[in-house]
Amino acid sequence: MEIRISKTNITVNKALEVRNEKDSPWKEILEKFLPDFFKYFCPKMYNDIDWRIKPVFLDKELEKIFRSAKLGKRIADKLVQVVRKNGESALVLIHIEVQNAYEKNFSERIFIYNNRINERYQLPVSSIALLTDNNNKWRPDRFTRKVWDTVIDFKFALIKLLDYKNKNDEVLENPLSIIVEAHFTAQNTTKDLQQRYSYKTILLRKLLLSGLKKQAISELLRIIDWLISLPDDLDKKLNKEIEKIKEKKRMVFVSSFERFAMEKGLEKGLEKGLEKGLAKGEAKGLAKGLEKGLAKGLAKGEAKGEEKAKAKSKKSFIELISAYLEIKYPEILTKALKILEKIDLDNLAIIGKSMFKIDNPQELLEFFKKHAITKTKASTMRKKA
Repeated sequence: MEIRISKTNITVNKALEVRNEKDSPWKEILEKFLPDFFKYFCPKMYNDIDWRIKPVFLDKELEKIFRSAKLGKRIADKLVQVVRKNGESALVLIHIEVQNAYEKNFSERIFIYNNRINERYQLPVSSIALLTDNNNKWRPDRFTRKVWDTVIDFKFALIKLLDYKNKNDEVLENPLSIIVEAHFTAQNTTKDLQQRYSYKTILLRKLLLSGLKKQAISELLRIIDWLISLPDDLDKKLNKEIEKIKEKKRMVFVSSFERFAMEKGLEKGLEKGLEKGLAKGEAKGLAKGLEKGLAKGLAKGEAKGEEKAKAKSKKSFIELISAYLEIKYPEILTKALKILEKIDLDNLAIIGKSMFKIDNPQELLEFFKKHAITKTKASTMRKKA
């Protein structure tokens, strides 16, 4: 898969200024990841839609409705026809508003759009407003009007991205989680290019090491690149880092095992473990290969039991465990490395044999912490011994 990062010679702030509403990535996000959008933001609606029937985008019709309404700017609005599991057709208006300030008539606009679409199609219409601004107090989700005994009370679904700011520490399963993370990275690093570069590198690394399909990764790379713009010099530097990540994904397993085998005499375990993992060439296959190779390696290493080999092997143990985490749970790798440095070789051996049974990343971190040993504790234990 070829990865291209666009070039720009302008600063982040300038880039954000020149990008107008027509350039919004949300149009592409909705077109490419519509089921994921609903699953992430609107799980009840997602479960009620029959995804076996392909949704139909009605963009041209929506443009006609908007032109007749004459109600100001809009960002990447989408009108989608879906079929519910009960067989009924329904229309969904997804309205994306990208702004930082309160707008007095926003709810009224959503109400008018909803009515116009209903008049045009004579079908039920569900309106969703996605607010990507950073004003936590602005949360319009209702339009009401009363004249004597005549009352209008229109309520619509509201998605405020700020509510999802701290929900991206979980394992990457839904493409929208990484899009949301990219959104906040862009929002929080407009004045610090080095920080933006670092966060973008981490985000792309996380994406490339995820279990998502190549097509999804390719689409997400374009979206992330749009959201998190960088000047030309940092873009070039990032491209080199991306190539390193790609190469590391292919080779880190082999190199780590080879070094470990040379130190501990584990060539046979290495060969058999990698054989199965590399044959599949996928994250799950590689993780299995690492598991088998490590298990066989530990058995031979323990049999040998030489102190010098143990002293030299801690680094290789950590690299080996890191290689497994990089494929299985990349989101906890940084925290795990800090903990692993505090663990002695004997406990690393225990971890190496048992960690594959733990399938929850947070539980795995706790497991590492239980076996961590500080230098002070180690010194005390040696004195007692």
